[in-house]
Amino acid sequence: MQIHKIILLLIVFNVSKLYCQDVPLKNSNDQEEVIIDSLANGLKYIIKPINDEKRNFLSLVIKAGSAMEEEDQFNNAHLLEHIAFNYLFHFPNISNNDQLYIDLGVKKTNYVANTGGYRTRYIFDYPANNTRGLDTILSIYSDIISGNVLFNEHQIALERKAIYQEYFFGNSPRRYPYLKIEETLFGCTSTYPDPDHYEDFILKGSNQALKRFYRQWYQPDLATLIITGNFENIEEVREKIKQKFAAIPKPKREIKSLKDCSKDILQSEPNFITKNQYDTAKLQTVFQFYYRDNSNRFEGFDSSEYPFLKEILKIIINSRLQKLKHNYESKFNTYFQDNMPYPASFLEINLLENPKKSIGKVFGVLQSFKEQEITADEYRLIENYINEGTENKRYSSSRDWLNFYDQKTDHSNARMENKKLREKLFAKLTTSTLNNLLKNYSWYPDDIAVIVPFNTSKNEYSRAQVNNWIKDGLSKAFIPEPIDKPNQLLKKIPKEAKIIDHQFGSINEDIITFENGLKVVLKSNSCISGNHKDKITIRGFSPFGSSQFKEEEEIQADFSPQIIKYSGLGEHSYFEIRNFLQNTSILSGYNDYINKYETGFENEVVAEDLERFLALIYLSFTKPRYDVKAFKYWKYKELESFTRAPNPQIDFNDFVKQKLDMSGLPRGEKRYEQSKKIKYHKSFSLYRELHNNPGNFTVIITGNFVKKEIIPLLSRYLGSIELNKEDSSLQALDKNDTLLNSVAFTEKDTVTPNSPYRVKNRFLTIDYRTSLDSRTFEEEIHTELIKTAIFHRLNELRFKAQLGVYFYAATQSINYDTGTRDIQINLQCDSKDYEQVLIYCQEIIKDLKNELQNESFLTLVKSSMYLPEWSKKFEHSSKSDMNRLYNNYRHKIPLVSIAQSQEYIDKLSVSDLRKIANDYLNNDNHLIFTNKI
Repeated sequence: MQIHKIILLLIVFNVSKLYCQDVPLKNSNDQEEVIIDSLANGLKYIIKPINDEKRNFLSLVIKAGSAMEEEDQFNNAHLLEHIAFNYLFHFPNISNNDQLYIDLGVKKTNYVANTGGYRTRYIFDYPANNTRGLDTILSIYSDIISGNVLFNEHQIALERKAIYQEYFFGNSPRRYPYLKIEETLFGCTSTYPDPDHYEDFILKGSNQALKRFYRQWYQPDLATLIITGNFENIEEVREKIKQKFAAIPKPKREIKSLKDCSKDILQSEPNFITKNQYDTAKLQTVFQFYYRDNSNRFEGFDSSEYPFLKEILKIIINSRLQKLKHNYESKFNTYFQDNMPYPASFLEINLLENPKKSIGKVFGVLQSFKEQEITADEYRLIENYINEGTENKRYSSSRDWLNFYDQKTDHSNARMENKKLREKLFAKLTTSTLNNLLKNYSWYPDDIAVIVPFNTSKNEYSRAQVNNWIKDGLSKAFIPEPIDKPNQLLKKIPKEAKIIDHQFGSINEDIITFENGLKVVLKSNSCISGNHKDKITIRGFSPFGSSQFKEEEEIQADFSPQIIKYSGLGEHSYFEIRNFLQNTSILSGYNDYINKYETGFENEVVAEDLERFLALIYLSFTKPRYDVKAFKYWKYKELESFTRAPNPQIDFNDFVKQKLDMSGLPRGEKRYEQSKKIKYHKSFSLYRELHNNPGNFTVIITGNFVKKEIIPLLSRYLGSIELNKEDSSLQALDKNDTLLNSVAFTEKDTVTPNSPYRVKNRFLTIDYRTSLDSRTFEEEIHTELIKTAIFHRLNELRFKAQLGVYFYAATQSINYDTGTRDIQINLQCDSKDYEQVLIYCQEIIKDLKNELQNESFLTLVKSSMYLPEWSKKFEHSSKSDMNRLYNNYRHKIPLVSIAQSQEYIDKLSVSDLRKIANDYLNNDNHLIFTNKI
């Protein structure tokens, strides 16, 4: 490609990284095998065969969303999604039909649905070797669009309650001011009720209006069926589609045209809108600047091309705006976004202080497009976007191809393009046209919206005041200082250390000890598919954590890895290291941690990134960077994180963890309050102390690697970490002789925390804590079995007891350091149903302990268990090896073969389930947590 030649010339001659030539964008057109067709009734279908894929995906996409709702149909698109998902003529209660999921060999989470502004989609995936899957799922989808949705009055009322709970679960009340701004500016949406009256709109809506929405929009000519996966006979798949759908008549009605607000929006007077945040804890001020799609902004282009142009502008503009965040003085967030499907784009700035300065900087960057042309890096981002949007991209899985074709059915997505239109646009998009477009773009917004904190006056800002800040910013281009990109992290590569011992373990893993005492455990495997394909998984740990220090110092140690992250390593700041690691596999999964009982690090990388990651680990032990500016920046990030998205559920969970003395940093308001107590020097010194002695660490490495290639790297970067002579005396817990058995709760009654939020629903956690009996694989299987059994029974709250519950979960945890195990029920429910929900949960526990469950239920539970270290379906996977080796070397759980553990799982009976329930669900040692309303 011509772009590569230009980049090479720029490097060779060390000239400015600006494009001077007029280069057309490239667009590949390789064709992939895919069948796209339609039936006489208008149903479209797409079949994408993928050889050797283990799972098949079927999606039914219907052009029916909230944009189609009439005045009396508020949220009907979402409500109908719930009804059609579960209540059909041939499948009257899918979510409560355990046998259906057993027959298909799937979990209940393999069938999902969602609704947006312009479409609703239903997605089902199942094992490719299941012979019933295709027929069954096509039958479900056929029912959905053939008039076979059941509208039972009681079930509709139940789903209205569930939607009301979903509204809270998604923390949707905080979106209220944003939705009202959208309503004011664009006027296409239904009048959105304030959170205090939302319940009435949901629970008291018209069922007749719901049925009318169904008849109007759930029709074959508005539906697309997408099928991806491993099918031996594609013609047979096509024939099944015809059998299931061809007889559905094409409706004799005119499709109601959607309200087109574009003209009104483009011709209306400019707006200045102010709203208050709904959340009292959300302290940020948000500025939104809207740019209407006027012809003077896109001179020379047709209005049909605007959506694609806005996508490309978004990429370039955000690339430059993000550079504002690459320094420790940055105290705001900003991004540029198209406002599909409305004819506008908007710039958003979120800040806690000094709006004049922040707005000035942002608009100074926008002004820079008039003086600095598109850079090579920015241009490359555009090319990546263009190639990503073409069908020549070779996806490796059914899910990826499903997502690709799914995008093409999205009315609000710019990629739903006509091929000829796209090619025509690409031919016009040279570097000159893009540079001219940005130079001539008017950065003075048409509309401005400001969202101020809850207790701040809406009159805090005026249009004239904000316009002056914009004018100041545009008066002089601001080009952020480039961040250095080191060629390497270390000035001098360490020499290889001596190996003083090399043995082999019980599953043929290498056990290597270096002269500094650090131990490495290697287990190579070839994961042939899935997310872990061609990856190397690494986990290092020491059995010493923050409990080694005084109680008041524990939190100082727990926070220290987060502070070190922002401080940087060696000679390089956080931003320089991120620049160095850009486009590698390292950043997304790197976790450096300290908790009460352990210090460690973990990641998953591709082979070519391994040396860079090991260099990071070497520096984290030998030279973490001390920088007061970085510490202040970390404190700001903690404040920003808390104020950006306060969540009452998270605060409730933190309260529960504190009461149960569970390790780990809090995530909500308590985290922010604790972060204010951190003393930089103390936190830094405790981090160093826990990393002083490499001999305390064991590093386990699994995955797709060649031993003879990585052992020299491990010797160089891990074996050469020197022992710090100031090492303190760390004391390990003695786990060989006795278990600690610290199971007694200090409080026996219900614990009810106060909530700082305006919460209308109830949170409920029930925790059962018992003493750990043994350190065996059986113990881990038992906890997962009873947790999964409870989870499936909790489904009855909504679909059998018909209570107002949307979110529910069961969790299990084993703490080998304290010798305890916990089984938890966690849910949110309608406040009026709380007492009944609590009673029903207790009845579920009682039933599991006293009654034999049926065999089909046990089959469903076993198939849904997640046991990557002990289950046959994860055999030979990197994750399976890592988990088993970690539990063995960290917690002394004996290693057994997958065949042995799978045989144990297979033999578990309904009697075993009842016995395990009695062992783990001890009514004498449990706590109930809920919140005050």
